[in-house]
Amino acid sequence: MGKIAFFYTADDVFDATVKALKRRDFTIVDADEKNKIIKARLKKGILNPVILMELKVERVNDTQANLSIIAESKGGFITPDDFEAKAEQKLINTLYRLFDRT
Repeated sequence: MGKIAFFYTADDVFDATVKALKRRDFTIVDADEKNKIIKARLKKGILNPVILMELKVERVNDTQANLSIIAESKGGFITPDDFEAKAEQKLINTLYRLFDRT
């Protein structure tokens, strides 16, 4: 599980997180804009596991929000111990790049 602080509004973090998930080829299972919760899954290849992520954006104040990430992998024949952590880190890197461009 990871928790990251951003100096952006909760709405901006939520929208950027949805974009980052799509860029990383995740399928958005559910996106609750009111509660700022996103559920997504990723399946690449036959031998790799399915990665399930639940992301929650929490408003701290008008210009700051936190993003909590819970990642879990299921199935797969060849699964390294840090598989979820690597997928989570790739998503975070994509998210940072999206904010760098704004």
